Amino acid sequence: EAGCHIERFDDNMDSAHKITLAEGTKPNITLVTEELVNKGKQLKSTEAGIILNKQLDALLKEEKAASLQLEQLSQRQTNPEAKSHLESELKAIKKSIREKTLEVQRLNRSALGSILRQAPLIQGPLGELP
Repeated sequence: EAGCHIERFDDNMDSAHKITLAEGTKPNITLVTEELVNKGKQLKSTEAGIILNKQLDALLKEEKAASLQLEQLSQRQTNPEAKSHLESELKAIKKSIREKTLEVQRLNRSALGSILRQAPLIQGPLGELP
């Protein structure tokens, strides 16, 4: 029967197999797996990748705007203690921007689909690898 249901994940391989295998042998294929493996899409082109990319882009824009505001405040600040605090906040935001930019680049270069297409399929009873 089509639809979705909730399964508990216990942070181990047996639990993962129970979630990913239906009826003990038939794999449950998630949309992202279908798009990556069967349709050969890159991660950035999947529905999940598109949404993630948009969210990361929005976060980057917000942080860049905050960075600009802090930079302007810091330049106008005459109190050395307040200026130092603003500059440390600015440094943290710029670090976060760099990290998010790297995440977007990694997402856009991801070869996860080709890796999954080459991986052996799990077959047999739960907990048994091929």
